[in-house]
Amino acid sequence: MSLTPDYIESIITGEEYYVLAGSTHTICHLTVHGNVTVTGSSDCIDPADFDAEKGRVAARRRAVDKLWELEGYRAKVGAKC
Repeated sequence: MSLTPDYIESIITGEEYYVLAGSTHTICHLTVHGNVTVTGSSDCIDPADFDAEKGRVAARRRAVDKLWELEGYRAKVGAKC
């Protein structure tokens, strides 16, 4: 198995975003392999600078980074979903 950006994107079967009420904290939940959730989050230091789209992009990037780590481990040990 070779890990590529296309492969990582292909295993994402769903994504949801949440901004915690009264905050600038954005959470991204990626569903992979149909039943596993990987999360990433972002926050903004100054609420006046908060941009929801930038928050989603940063949170997703962090979730995808975690997914790379998990899939790399899975590929290395030969685990099957």
